[in-house]
Amino acid sequence: MKQGGRLVFVCWRGPFENPWSAVPEAAARPFLPPPPPAPSDAPGRYSFASPDRVKSVLLQAGFHGIALEKFDTRIHLGNTPDEAASSSIDNGPLLRTLADVDEATRAKVRAAVTARLAQELGPGGIYLTAATWLVRAAA
Repeated sequence: MKQGGRLVFVCWRGPFENPWSAVPEAAARPFLPPPPPAPSDAPGRYSFASPDRVKSVLLQAGFHGIALEKFDTRIHLGNTPDEAASSSIDNGPLLRTLADVDEATRAKVRAAVTARLAQELGPGGIYLTAATWLVRAAA
């Protein structure tokens, strides 16, 4: 990046601020073994949840003028509970979690996630909040 260039990106805030992933994951949890604890600096979806970590990484990379702004939106998971469950299981937050489970467990998880997401059904389908940081920095 050229000196004076701008870096702008969006990253997830914490998991409890992101119902788009937390809701289906909570519905699946009773059917899955507990996940191993991950270090706070481990790579992954929420690795930049802490603004201090974002700033630290960018400062170490030579950026300055770092600013973080909360940016929340609603994600459309599907028009029906089945579509929303498929979105969460086949492409979304549960994809890796369910990669190695047997078909019986997968069926139980799908039923639980579908039932839970049905509670979120509104006009136009199922929408859940996505909480991000809008990050800006200069080189």
